[in-house]
Amino acid sequence: MSVSDGEEIARRDLQGADFRYSSLHDTDLRDANLRNAHLRGAILRGADLTGAGLTNADLRDADLTGALLRNASLRGADLRNARLYGADLRDADLPGALLKGINLKRANLTGANLEYQDLREANLHGVILTGANLNGANLMGVHLTHATVSLNDLHGAHVYGLTMPDGSILGMRAPDSHSEDEEVKVSMFAWYAYVVGFLVGVAVMLTGLVIAIDGVFAGIGWNLRGIILLLGGGTLAYFARRAAVRRQHP
Repeated sequence: MSVSDGEEIARRDLQGADFRYSSLHDTDLRDANLRNAHLRGAILRGADLTGAGLTNADLRDADLTGALLRNASLRGADLRNARLYGADLRDADLPGALLKGINLKRANLTGANLEYQDLREANLHGVILTGANLNGANLMGVHLTHATVSLNDLHGAHVYGLTMPDGSILGMRAPDSHSEDEEVKVSMFAWYAYVVGFLVGVAVMLTGLVIAIDGVFAGIGWNLRGIILLLGGGTLAYFARRAAVRRQHP
């Protein structure tokens, strides 16, 4: 199908249409049905795709810089390596879309549905994610440099190692000398506790040994209380020493 730049084909049924590598610059495609359309490599810079149905459409390598895709349905669409620099994707529906290598720099994704999306290889520099549905989305290790996003927006997403706009890294605590001092204090306290436990165990063990031997010399045989103290003290000393060694060499 042949369409020229800037042409108005809004609300038309273009299901399965072939626009591969076509120039659709500034074309009016509002509410158009582009389900299963072939748009690989198409130039859609500034095109108006507001409310368009792009379910399962092939948009690989397409240039959608500055395109209007508000409320567009992109479920299952193939957007690998597509360029959506500064595109308006507010309230767009993207579950199941393939976004590997997609350029979303400065794109507006306010309220967009990105549920369970893998965004690890997407360019999200300066992106707006306010109110977006990121439940189950994979953002691990992603850099949100100059992005507009809050921790609330990231609820339910996988964010370990994600770099926030302020430079903080989620899931990784920044060095804190005060907290480190507290950890040292706790570690030393635990060490002393293990040592004390060991010494107490040895003392109890020796006491039990003395009582047991005293019973022998008194002619009444091994004293049962002494044997119990001997075994109890030995057990306490053993486990206290073992815990101390583990603490020192985790």
